[in-house]
Amino acid sequence: MKAKLEFNLPDEQAEFRLAARGSDWHTLAWDLNEHLRSIKKWGEDPDKAAFAEEMQKTLHDMMEGRGLSFEE
Repeated sequence: MKAKLEFNLPDEQAEFRLAARGSDWHTLAWDLNEHLRSIKKWGEDPDKAAFAEEMQKTLHDMMEGRGLSFEE
């Protein structure tokens, strides 16, 4: 199976950039998630760890609300 995306450039340049850079956005979200996980696991400041946990949950909830996950 093949999939093809077509854009009318330059009119749809912004949409093209978003589609072309999707893996960069995925990597950024993954890195943020891992950073928050590290703070929770290895951080010595309980307040900072609690905040990291809250932010990680928010990230996951926002992703889920858009039908996204790291398991894809």
